[in-house]
Amino acid sequence: MQVVIDTVCIHHLTRPSKPSYKLKNEATFTKLKTPLDKPLRLRKLSLAVDIEGGLVDEWKRTCGEEYIEALIIKWADLDGIDPVDPAPSIGYPHTRALKQFGFSGTVDKLILRIALVTNDKNVVSDDSDFWDPAQPTKRGSPSACVAQYCNNNLGITIMLLSTLLRCF
Repeated sequence: MQVVIDTVCIHHLTRPSKPSYKLKNEATFTKLKTPLDKPLRLRKLSLAVDIEGGLVDEWKRTCGEEYIEALIIKWADLDGIDPVDPAPSIGYPHTRALKQFGFSGTVDKLILRIALVTNDKNVVSDDSDFWDPAQPTKRGSPSACVAQYCNNNLGITIMLLSTLLRCF
């Protein structure tokens, strides 16, 4: 399964295991663990990122540059990172419709542009912006306006991190 993971999920994945010390050498990399490691190692999962590095840069800003760099190295060693050339745009009618729902973040749109060119068109997000920005309690609901729009009009499935992890 090929997925695009948003920054909120990366933050959730790294927060419990994030070491309190700085990563100073390669031996420390082996201590980095996330629930994605096993499915990545078994090649049941791959993470799509943009070839320009915009999504990974956002992960670094949010979760810590050195920590994310170490994870990317680890996941790349597992052949779990798929750099892709994102779609140039999701298209004006879609951008306009999503903006009416309150979905307008640059990185959020990048995530959709990456998902459009993947095989499976899956986005993993715990961010209410991918569900219904106006009603955060609809997070995880397939009837939430943004998730439903993406599914019906872009062919992109939005899922929670917990849903992804249950697949493995």
